[in-house]
Amino acid sequence: MIKDAYNNTCAHRVLSVIPNKDPNRIEQKTINGRYHIQEIGTAPDVANVKALCTYDEWENLVAAAASAIPINVDFDGMYFDGIIRAQPISEQHTRGFTKSNRLYQAAFNMYVSEKG
Repeated sequence: MIKDAYNNTCAHRVLSVIPNKDPNRIEQKTINGRYHIQEIGTAPDVANVKALCTYDEWENLVAAAASAIPINVDFDGMYFDGIIRAQPISEQHTRGFTKSNRLYQAAFNMYVSEKG
């Protein structure tokens, strides 16, 4: 389940969370043709998240991304707290007669400030 800092549900089912690092690198090619890679600072923790949500939950997720509201992702006995990096990408997962009966699959990348 994904909830924002105001306890609004942003997704009722999390499909996958893949933790990763996102290093800041500068790559340069030297005169003799070799590459020099310089890493700047410490690589922040990031996570790629896929989730199922209703239309109302989707609106909450987009609002959290647009306003940089912190979110909490609970998945497989672990939690990830952080901020969504960019607007989530979605596609319709199931059909329904009304918007509220449809399910959407959302995918987004987030900065992880705390995990456990």
